[in-house]
Amino acid sequence: MSCLFYKSLLKSKMLIAIIPRISMIYKYFPFLFLFFLPLNSSYAINPYENITFYQLDNGMQVVLAPSDKAQNFKIKVKVKVGRSVENINNLGVSHLLEHLLFRDGRFEEGQTYLQLIKENGGSINGYTSYYETGYHAKIPYKKSDWLVKQFSKMLFNRDIKHKDIQRAKSSVELEIGEPGWLSEKLNRDIFGSYSLRYFPEPGFFESEFGIKRQYYTDDEQRLSNRKLTYDELIKLYKDYYYPSNMILFVSGNFNPNNMISLIKTEFGKYKKRTGKTVDDDIKPIPNNKPYLRVEQFPFFSPYINIGTKYDNLTPQEIYILYSYLDYLSHRLMKELRNKKGETYSAHVSVLDRFNSGYGTVSFETTHDAFNTNINYVKSLIENETRKNKFQDDAIKEALKLTREQRIELAELDADSMMRHANKYHTFRDKYNTTISPYEAIYTISYSEYKEGLKKIFNPDNSYVSVWMPYKFHKLEPYILYLTFLVLSIIVVKKMYSRTFDETRVAWVRETAHSPLMIIEIITFLIISMFLYSLIISPLDRYIIPSSFYNSLTLFPYYLYNFFTIFIYLLIFMGLLALFPKKIIVENDNLIIKSIALYLRKFKKESIHSIDTISLFRLLISPKIWFNMKFRYYNSDWKIWRKGLLVKTKMGKTYYIGIKDADETKSQLNTLLLENN
Repeated sequence: MSCLFYKSLLKSKMLIAIIPRISMIYKYFPFLFLFFLPLNSSYAINPYENITFYQLDNGMQVVLAPSDKAQNFKIKVKVKVGRSVENINNLGVSHLLEHLLFRDGRFEEGQTYLQLIKENGGSINGYTSYYETGYHAKIPYKKSDWLVKQFSKMLFNRDIKHKDIQRAKSSVELEIGEPGWLSEKLNRDIFGSYSLRYFPEPGFFESEFGIKRQYYTDDEQRLSNRKLTYDELIKLYKDYYYPSNMILFVSGNFNPNNMISLIKTEFGKYKKRTGKTVDDDIKPIPNNKPYLRVEQFPFFSPYINIGTKYDNLTPQEIYILYSYLDYLSHRLMKELRNKKGETYSAHVSVLDRFNSGYGTVSFETTHDAFNTNINYVKSLIENETRKNKFQDDAIKEALKLTREQRIELAELDADSMMRHANKYHTFRDKYNTTISPYEAIYTISYSEYKEGLKKIFNPDNSYVSVWMPYKFHKLEPYILYLTFLVLSIIVVKKMYSRTFDETRVAWVRETAHSPLMIIEIITFLIISMFLYSLIISPLDRYIIPSSFYNSLTLFPYYLYNFFTIFIYLLIFMGLLALFPKKIIVENDNLIIKSIALYLRKFKKESIHSIDTISLFRLLISPKIWFNMKFRYYNSDWKIWRKGLLVKTKMGKTYYIGIKDADETKSQLNTLLLENN
C-alpha cells in the first residue's frame, strides 16, 4: 500500500510543488523523514531508539538501554581512570584497585562480590584499560534492583582493609604472572626496560598521528604489583572514584521510569564533589603521508592489507568508510574466492583512537596471484574513491549491505543492548553529536557518499601493509641470510686481520686467561648489543617506517637484515680484537695476535723493556695503570702470580697474562732486546 502511494505521488504534479518545502524541512530537521518510513521496511529496526541519557545531580552520567525481549539485566560502570595516570613508581595501581573493590570487609571471610552475585544466579567481572576501568555484571532481570544496589555499595564509600590488599595482589599476580628470576633478584627489569625506554620503536598512532603512550615491560608491571602500598591505592580511589567521573550503563528487561528512580536513589545519594580527571583530550596530528610497510614471512601465504588512514571524520563519514570497505570486501569474496579460488576470506578492519586511525580490507592470496590481486584492489580504490567512478547503484548496494549487517542484524538481548548503549555513548562523545549510529547511516545521500569517499581516501592517506611472497623458493630468505652471514664474517675478519710472514716465525707462546676473561667477554657482548642498539635504533625509528624505504625495488627487509648482521659482527668482532690469543716473535717484531685475528705489531726498536709483574702489584700502581694501553688478564685467580709487562719507548704499557712469566721474559729479552 505504501508503495502504491509513493508511485502515485511521483506521477502527480503535486510533487513539483512540495519538493522545495521537503528540501527545507530536511535541511533543518534531517531525521524527520524517519517517522514516515513504511512500517514493513527494514528501516523500522532501530536498536538505538529506546536508549536514553541522563545526568544525576551529582554529575554521574546514566545510559538506559531497555528491551522487553531480553531475559536478563546487565549493569556496567565506567570509571574514567586507567593506566594513563600511572608511572614506574605506581605501575598497576588501577588494575589492583579494580581487583580490590570486589572484596569487602563487611562480608564474612571468603566472600566477595564475585561469589555473592554468582550465588544469586549472575556473573561479574572487570577490566582496566589505558583510560578507563570498568565493572560489569549480568543477572536474571527479576533481580535487577538488587544488582543495582550491590554495585552502589561496591563502588562508593569503601573502607579498604590492609588484609585485603595482599590477597588482591596475589590474585593479580596469578593473572599477570610472576616476574622473571633475574628481574626478581635485581628488583628491576634491566634489559627489557632499557630497550623499551631508550630505543622505542614508534607504533602506528605515534608515527602517523603523533599520539604517544608510555609503555612498560611485563616484568616491570609484575614487580610493581608487589610493591604497591595502601596509601597509593587510597589516593587513586579518592582522586578518581567520584560520581561525575563515572558513567553508569544498564540494559535488558526493566521499566525505564522505575529504573531511573532507583538509580537516583542508590547512586544519586552520593554528594557531588570534584577530583582529578584523566587528560584524554588528545588532538591527533596527521603526518599526511602514505603508510607503506613491507615484510616477508616465507612459510605463510602472502597477505594484503590495504585501505586508508583517516582523521577527524563526521558521523556520516565513518559509516561511509565502513560501507565502502564492507562492499569492497564483499566483492573480493565473490571475485577472488568464489570465482578464482585465490583467497580464503576478506576482512574489514577499522582501528580508531581519538577519531583517527585506519580502515582496511585484508586478505590472503596465492603466491602467483599476489601482484595481480594487489593491483586489482588498488585500481578499484583509485577509480571508485578518487576518480568518482562509484556509481549510484553501487552506493545503494553498499549502503544496503552495511545497514543490514551493522544495524538490522542487531540483537535486543541484554548483552547486545549493552553494546549498543556503549557504542551510542561513545559515538556521541567522539563526534560531539546527539544523533545515533542509526540516524548517521540512514541520512547519507549519494552526493555526500561520493564526496566522503574522495575526502577519506585521499592519496596522501593511503594505507598498504603486505607480507611479500618469496621470489624463487620458500627457503630463499634463509639461504640468503646464511650466505650473507658467511660473507660478512669473511669481510669483517679481513678488516681486522693483519698479515705476517709465517716462514720467519722464531717463537710462539699461547697466552693464558683466568675465568675472569669469560666475564669480560660476556660484558663485551652486552656492550656490543648496546652499541648495536645505538646504531640500529635511529634506523628502526626513522628509516624503516618511511614509505621511501618500503618502496625500494630490492625487498627492504633483506637490506635491513643484511645491514644488521654486518653491523653486529663488526662491533662484536671488534671487541674480541682486544683479547690476545698468541704472542709471536716474527723476525724482529713482537706480535700479539687476538681472537679476532687482529694483530698488534711492535718493532723491536720501539720496545723499551720486557719485565714481569704480579697482578696485585699492578693493581696498586696508578702510574702503570695510567700509561697502560690495553689490559690482559693474568693466568688464574691468584693475583700474586706474575704476568708480562711490556713497555714501549712511546710510554705505553701492555700487561699480558701468561704462564711461566719469568721464563717467557728471559726468552723474549734474548730474542728481541739483548742486541737492541
